[in-house]
Amino acid sequence: MFNKQWIISIILIAYIQQSLCSLALFCYWGSWATYRASLGAFGVDQIDPTLCTHYVYAFTGLTDGVNVMASVDPYLDMNDCEGGGPTSRDSFRRFTRLREVNPEAKFLLAVGGWNVGSVQFSNLSLTNEGRQHFIVSVIDYVIRFDFDGIDVDWEYPGHREGSRPEDRDNYVLLIKELKEALSSVVRAPGRSELLVTAAIPAAEMLLDIGYDLPELVNYIDYFNVMTYDYHTIADGMYTYHHSALNPMPSDTGDDAKKNWAYTFQYLSSKNLPLSKFTLGISTYGHTYTLADPLNYGLKAEITKLYPPGPYTQSAGFMSYPEICRKISEGAEVIFDWDAMAPYAHLNDFWGCYDDADSATEKAYFAGMNQLGGIMIWAMEADDFRGECGKGIFPIINAVKNIFEILG
Repeated sequence: MFNKQWIISIILIAYIQQSLCSLALFCYWGSWATYRASLGAFGVDQIDPTLCTHYVYAFTGLTDGVNVMASVDPYLDMNDCEGGGPTSRDSFRRFTRLREVNPEAKFLLAVGGWNVGSVQFSNLSLTNEGRQHFIVSVIDYVIRFDFDGIDVDWEYPGHREGSRPEDRDNYVLLIKELKEALSSVVRAPGRSELLVTAAIPAAEMLLDIGYDLPELVNYIDYFNVMTYDYHTIADGMYTYHHSALNPMPSDTGDDAKKNWAYTFQYLSSKNLPLSKFTLGISTYGHTYTLADPLNYGLKAEITKLYPPGPYTQSAGFMSYPEICRKISEGAEVIFDWDAMAPYAHLNDFWGCYDDADSATEKAYFAGMNQLGGIMIWAMEADDFRGECGKGIFPIINAVKNIFEILG
């Protein structure tokens, strides 16, 4: 599709014209993928520790009413002595031991996520006592399992059930005190200071409500911006890109804000150090059932979410290799040069997603705009077995290849 020599030449010319910081490549692993069926199962052993600069184990949860971090799956995460049971998998330690293969990589633990929601974070951040209980539990996990830091995924301060208007200020207090505590932890010679990173939304409204970014940049090492799911079925019963790089020419109002370019513009307007922000690429697609198979363009009518794929088993959602299966069955792929993103259709199937070509464009965008790098959600939804015929982890490798060119 692309003339790669031409792309590389343009990148090199642009690179000569400006100095770039080292680019981070954050790769999240949704640990529940361990239990997926058949070829979709993705455990610690499937992680390639040479691909990314930072790896994030998702997720731990919070113990309700106690304000401490806790494993949501001790059998998977821990060993027998810690309550995992006699056949437990000890995945926390197996994950951080991947450092033996790539000592330069960082291995972090994420707490929170969509299922944890907001109310427990809101409760624990409300008082000094609550924050300290949480921070002590974080330090316990980080030291005991040898993580390089913590990734805080509060979805979202000041929003969703159980949130408070004061969440915005309390989030700053929580992060400030967490960073100060982790900075005081003495590590072995040669080990860097423990990191504090955060997953944050791309939506302007959510950022304005819950995140005092000019203050938070003093304490957070990287912000991983969730620049995907811009469009969902909640916006209307029609097809559209969920992670466009650029707006469509016809986009107006809020629709014109649902793309990478606008999120970058928003962050730039705040005079923030952009080198602390990574933008997220999803390795999954959104899938819908077309009302009319002959009407398959953007904003075509849909009737429902498309049935689940064989691996992810979630209606309206497919991993990249599941989409590749549709392509191998005859789905037509259309690359939208305005959005810089593909979509595919076959009979009543319609799916929008990222592939190696769109990931290449996004990696170039991140590098040339002097962002901190790229975040991948998630490793297990990339083509880790090479089913698409484009090598293993083609989306992640596309980003890695551009970053290697950019230095």
